Amino acid sequence: MTLLELIKAIKIDLSKGIISLDTGTTLDYDFEISPKEFLSYSKQDFKQNNKRGAINALTNAKRAIDCQSDKIFYAIGLDPNNFSNVIEEFISKSKNCPTKRDLPIKFKFLQTIGFAPAEIISNVRNLRNKLEHYYKKPSDEDVSNAIELAELFILATDSKLKSMWDFTITDIEKHKNNDGHLWDSIYVQYDYKKNRFTLTGYVGKKKLKLLIIPNTSIEFYYLLKIATSFDYEEDVQDATIDLMEIIEHPMPAKHIKIQVD
Repeated sequence: MTLLELIKAIKIDLSKGIISLDTGTTLDYDFEISPKEFLSYSKQDFKQNNKRGAINALTNAKRAIDCQSDKIFYAIGLDPNNFSNVIEEFISKSKNCPTKRDLPIKFKFLQTIGFAPAEIISNVRNLRNKLEHYYKKPSDEDVSNAIELAELFILATDSKLKSMWDFTITDIEKHKNNDGHLWDSIYVQYDYKKNRFTLTGYVGKKKLKLLIIPNTSIEFYYLLKIATSFDYEEDVQDATIDLMEIIEHPMPAKHIKIQVD
């Protein structure tokens, strides 16, 4: 059974859709040197108030960003140095695909998935490129901005990693009548050990066959985007619409309305 078949079997009215949060999961991955340690080194280097300190501070700010971005990929079972075709497909088909063509694919992905604006990250990389290829001493303002950007990036993405929610999808009428149970709904869980989503559908009280969505499927990334976007209902709405378009749900996107409970 596909996700589309599951939605049709339960007869979920997406013009009156409702997504309810359940329990949460924290995603993480440990390196020998953490992103926050690189950031701390950057701040310490900058305090030396000399050319060497400025160069090292900028380098470590860039390392903090690279380490944090790799941490995100490993946390969801991806190799940041070996992207599958499904990642490129997800980026190209998404409405918020970054416009900068020369941006590394990992940062395009992080913007597309809603973790962080890739345009910000490109500013730090441009400063580092000046240092490496043109041997120019960065100004204090440039270094200070790089450190602030690295810290904002880490804080923003850590917040996403700590806000991975299981959730149910149904419609308002079914939600009113299920007495707090999972009846007439789809229960979406993230399996962090196997880096996949498991979807359990209920027609009335009857449980349907479990649907597995691995991270080799494009649907996985839209579910991931929904699961990490509950701070803003509009983001959940947009991610759900994108998912419905990918699975070719017959309802026109303009009629899909999702509220978060």
